[in-house]
Amino acid sequence: LEAIHARGVLHRDLKPSNVGFAADGAPKLLDFGLVRLLSERDAPPGPAAPLDLGDAPDGAVSATRTAASHVVGTVPYLSPEALLGNPPSAGFDLWGLSLTIYEALTGVNPFAASSSTRAAERILTLPVPDPRRYRSDCPQPLAALLVAALARDERARPATAHALREAFEAAGREIAAA
Repeated sequence: LEAIHARGVLHRDLKPSNVGFAADGAPKLLDFGLVRLLSERDAPPGPAAPLDLGDAPDGAVSATRTAASHVVGTVPYLSPEALLGNPPSAGFDLWGLSLTIYEALTGVNPFAASSSTRAAERILTLPVPDPRRYRSDCPQPLAALLVAALARDERARPATAHALREAFEAAGREIAAA
């Protein structure tokens, strides 16, 4: 993620099924179908169209909005600011990656719901539960980082992929030192 962001590219659909592993075990991002260049300008502001989430039974449908706001992605992995129709930013991908890591660790997406509408509602209103609720052996530094990386207020989260990587490395060092 850090490498693609450094090249001015947003993935915009980070979720577990879009992460694969090379033969050496290195994680790789997959499915660049919704990619966007950071330098692309949004269309001129227009009247906001409501995000059509439908009534998908599993809450995993891809969301779209009018071209004026460019909301795309898989609802249970969309950041609060994406759901609110904010212009695409690196934060959209950082949220999706953090939630993917949270889910890989705990086996739970805490925002998943019976419908996309309900999943969006949960993302916009519920704080992320401490991962130790689902995985009691999760080290505290990792739990704290995931909670911070999934704060509803994007200003409380790491702002770049580089900062997120450094935060994970720092948590790893703290865990190793304990």
